[in-house]
Amino acid sequence: MSGSCGQLAVTGSAQASYGGTVSFTDFGGEGPALIFAHGWCGSQSFWTSQIPSFSQHCRVVTLDMAGSGASDPLPAGAGLLEMAQGILAVVDTLGLPQVTLIGHSMGGPVAVEAAIRLGARCNRVIGVDTFTDPMFYCRRPDEEIASRVAAFSADFREVTEAMVVRTVRGGNQPAICRWIVQEMCGVNQMVALSTLRSLLEWDIEERWPLLRCAASTINSAELESDEAIPCLSRLPVVHIAGSGHFPMMECPEEFNKVLSAAIPRR
Repeated sequence: MSGSCGQLAVTGSAQASYGGTVSFTDFGGEGPALIFAHGWCGSQSFWTSQIPSFSQHCRVVTLDMAGSGASDPLPAGAGLLEMAQGILAVVDTLGLPQVTLIGHSMGGPVAVEAAIRLGARCNRVIGVDTFTDPMFYCRRPDEEIASRVAAFSADFREVTEAMVVRTVRGGNQPAICRWIVQEMCGVNQMVALSTLRSLLEWDIEERWPLLRCAASTINSAELESDEAIPCLSRLPVVHIAGSGHFPMMECPEEFNKVLSAAIPRR
């Protein structure tokens, strides 16, 4: 497989501490190492529009979270913490001394957990439409968690497709919606439900103070929550107008410019 800028893209797998393997693609490139982590039920293909641009100046690595793509499913009951272990396994397998973690949606909390464990080896976490919505990133009540998981369990494809259509913006996006829905509905559904529960149980107010590196996020202006999360009062947030929940796919040129400005250059 060849990268768009002439580098040889190398696919591989890393053995995670929970016992499964995580599939990744190393697009090579010189400069800061970037690990791109997709969101709930996504795949590394969601970063296709970033690879040509960033592999010119950075070492670009994408991965399939557990249960997606070529990666093994998670063990029963596992969730975000094990997914973070998958990122660590990729970093260790490639021998990367320092990384910037870029996480979309649920990939944001996973990146935070990985960064906590990487310590000084992670110099920045960059979120993508993540962190600031308490409905997803503050610990939800047990009854609400059960109800939201049950809705997906009852008809996974229908509920997933409705969610995607509701959160993608712009008039030229039917093809993107179909692409996203196809990827999301192709995941292991037991993993999907388990990780959804894990996300809703995760509490950014508890975990954020443990993060020692810098952080920022690139979010949809249209989907921004009106409810503030106190621990994020100093979090730099760049809003992209005209984009929904998948700005890297919906508005790739603008997103790439904003992301480029956020990446540490040392």
